[in-house]
Amino acid sequence: LLDDASTTEGGRVSVWLVPLPAGFLSPADYVDSCARLGMRPVCEGGHLCAAADGGCVALQLEQDYCGQPMQGLRKAVRKRWGSDRSLLGDQWHATCNYEGVRGGQWASGVCLAGVDAISYLPGDWLVLDQRRAVCAGDVGGSTGAALVQTAGRCEVSGDCVTTPVSLGNTLPATVACWSH
Repeated sequence: LLDDASTTEGGRVSVWLVPLPAGFLSPADYVDSCARLGMRPVCEGGHLCAAADGGCVALQLEQDYCGQPMQGLRKAVRKRWGSDRSLLGDQWHATCNYEGVRGGQWASGVCLAGVDAISYLPGDWLVLDQRRAVCAGDVGGSTGAALVQTAGRCEVSGDCVTTPVSLGNTLPATVACWSH
């Protein structure tokens, strides 16, 4: 999703979307899904936001968006790729953010909902959709290799890159298409 982003603590990470398990979610599902690939979930907002805890990575680009999960990420993706919709189509729907110890209806995480993806729903309300967690891992580290080992190799055809991992029920396996 993003190959290089700053953490609020001055580190550098890559940002990925990782499939979450089917069924009802807990904070541990986000931590486990990201950890399988050597990553950690991305926090909502900066490290002072109520939803941030020691289980997630606070990103500089989310710092000003406490209470508005993934909006800094969407802005950065638009800047990097020219459009967040050309990269993921309508797949921002069911992209979910770890909410840590926040509890209540958000214990299952918060997911972007609808084609416009500007509404939020608790993760458990989208239990029939393939949900994806926003995760962060080392820049240039083993994250990409771990994703390939888990998902299989990507295929390149012209300007399009595909992977065996589906990002949702309306987007087969296409991860990204871009122009050089």
